[in-house]
Amino acid sequence: MTWKCWGGCISGSSCIGTPWLTVPPDEDFQLLMGGEEYTCGILSGSFAVKCWGTGWPYQQGILAPPSVPFHSISTGQSQACGIQAGGSGRIKCWGAIASLPPDLSFSAVAAGTAHACGIVDNRSARVACWGSSGFAPPGIRDTRLEPPRTYRFKAITSGRHSSCALTVTGVAMCWGFRLARSMTTTGETVYMPMENGPMGSTFQFISQGFDHVCGILNDGLGNVKCWGSDHHGQTRVPRASTFQTLASGSDYTCGLLADGSGKAVCWGNSELVEFRALVPPADLRFAVLGAGSNHVCAACSASDCLDGNSSTSALPMPTDRPRSPVRQSHFRLPVAQGRRGTLAGFGLILVILSLAAIVKSEGF
Repeated sequence: MTWKCWGGCISGSSCIGTPWLTVPPDEDFQLLMGGEEYTCGILSGSFAVKCWGTGWPYQQGILAPPSVPFHSISTGQSQACGIQAGGSGRIKCWGAIASLPPDLSFSAVAAGTAHACGIVDNRSARVACWGSSGFAPPGIRDTRLEPPRTYRFKAITSGRHSSCALTVTGVAMCWGFRLARSMTTTGETVYMPMENGPMGSTFQFISQGFDHVCGILNDGLGNVKCWGSDHHGQTRVPRASTFQTLASGSDYTCGLLADGSGKAVCWGNSELVEFRALVPPADLRFAVLGAGSNHVCAACSASDCLDGNSSTSALPMPTDRPRSPVRQSHFRLPVAQGRRGTLAGFGLILVILSLAAIVKSEGF
């Protein structure tokens, strides 16, 4: 499988020679997901994880994943988590982790900025979360991370200070907080509870960015609805567009069109200079998407890629800035489903990722 990565970097950084956009040559990855200026992938065959990028000090070793095989991974802004291969369902996290995951068996995991959540792999199909939402003092139980307890879930995704999950009937339920507006007249940042999905709507797939969520409706057509913060146009889905999969970054989302063309479309980040670099290559056909903080990785067959090479550096930045709406997740936080379902994800990054096209059974 050939992977192409494109995009930008955090505000104020140079986007020239960005290491997180260069897929290691001669490596065969079955999945790529990204965070803030880093990318991780699961190697085909060995199921080992390899990460590359900047590796900022605050990310505390994000580029050094555990030396164990993984069934699936989810990447956040500065932490990543994965479900170990072998059937145990145990989770390992690395990077700037706030706390260790519970010693339970999980069918899905989704990493946020300083917290992560997973679906417990038993009849309860409940969600368990750990870490910090960023609002509770150290040592104090963070009730903002507590998910609904009377529902069974089939998919999970995480953002900056919140998470969302799909019930077994496709209802999107969310908890935690999102950005309401950047600054008030007093100079304070204002947050509000993350809303549940639109009333009366059910979804087959959801993907979460920093403070917004997008989902593919259960309408058989691929229509998408988004909710949450919209300060960069990240909830304004392009008109007359339907999608087969989605991947969200900080303040944007990308999707593969449902018309079979393999073309990717993005929306959001309408006010950010970096978004110029998030325009998908128009001449490539993709099968899988994975979103990072401000970059995207996508898979295509060798015959559909320009050079048939599994390694690529940053693609040229378009000369014209795209019009709003078009979008991504500061870290991706893609959605992850159970081991018999699909994986996506930021995730912050990569993330990453709606892998419904290739991940359909236990193991990869």
